[in-house]
Amino acid sequence: MNLKHLIIILLGLIGFYGMYYFVPVQKKLVSPIEISPEIKTLQTSFKNHIADNAKKVWQALSSIGITEERCRIVNKQRYELYTKETEKAFCKPEGEISNKTKTMINQVMLEFGVEPTDITVIATTKMLGTANACDKLLMVNEKNFSYFSEPAQKFIIGHEVQHILNKDHSTCSVIRNLLPAQEKEQLMLPRQHPLMQFYRFKEERADIGAAIKNEEWANNYLAYTKEMMEIYGNVDRPTHPKSSDRLNMAQNIVDTINTKIV
Repeated sequence: MNLKHLIIILLGLIGFYGMYYFVPVQKKLVSPIEISPEIKTLQTSFKNHIADNAKKVWQALSSIGITEERCRIVNKQRYELYTKETEKAFCKPEGEISNKTKTMINQVMLEFGVEPTDITVIATTKMLGTANACDKLLMVNEKNFSYFSEPAQKFIIGHEVQHILNKDHSTCSVIRNLLPAQEKEQLMLPRQHPLMQFYRFKEERADIGAAIKNEEWANNYLAYTKEMMEIYGNVDRPTHPKSSDRLNMAQNIVDTINTKIV
């Protein structure tokens, strides 16, 4: 299987066939928010939670011969090709993203330390969800995006920025490419397959990574998960944590913050 075919399969998991355009931005510094000792303690606790889950996922992948070190080496070798093939897959503009949404995207990227001019923003009307990120691409279906409140929208972008920071898409591309031939082209593998475990892990990591930035982001997470349940119901897919589990996680983070601050 060539890399372009593999990238299309990965994007097919969310039904995405959008096109892109470049978003011009002006560099604008975002004033840092002072982090309280309570938030720092929360961050440490949940970072440890993520690290523990990462170990479990890589142990599962190692059981089928795919180690973290092997993925890192292959990804480094193929990254330039991966980036070029990803960009080639989306080469015609489709639709527009409003200035309000562009501004929000740029501000969120800067808040998490991502330079907006390094990321290509893709407008699409065909993606089933609201947004999705490759390592250097951010795809937004603004119609679906508009169903959410502004705090929830911010969290959606913040979540996707975590995928960019963690290079989740290219890592998934490498893992899938290392699978046995009969499994590579299956969009959905059994729920307990190590690749599906990795998918769920990276989604939880993106949720938590955005939510524990500060109290505002924790509340954004709670707003998003509540609205997601209202709009889509309690979705349970092999590639994502169950919606109710994400809501419970958000509530747990917010409750933990409130308890510590009080």
